[in-house]
Amino acid sequence: MTDDTVRRIRALAEVGSTRAEIAGLLSMAEWKVAAICVAHSIPATPKRTGKRKLPEWPELAIELNGATQGVVAARYGVSTTAISQARRKAEKAAASSGEPPTTRP
Repeated sequence: MTDDTVRRIRALAEVGSTRAEIAGLLSMAEWKVAAICVAHSIPATPKRTGKRKLPEWPELAIELNGATQGVVAARYGVSTTAISQARRKAEKAAASSGEPPTTRP
């Protein structure tokens, strides 16, 4: 663990990120982030109290571009299943309107 990692965790916690979100963004295990937070007195919350609403599909697809479903799910406090369902719903809507199917990011 480097001082840079601690600084990054502290910066993310200060803007309101949860430990799960920080772990996803830094590609670390959540327990490791929690241990660093405790060791360095960083006030990162373990969980969000309420779930945030997913954006509509075009914005969600842009956010998923280059990120895994797990990272985006952690950012919004939802399951990866919710993201898959949003994708399928958008694909069905595009198919019924006659538009070509969206490419998967």
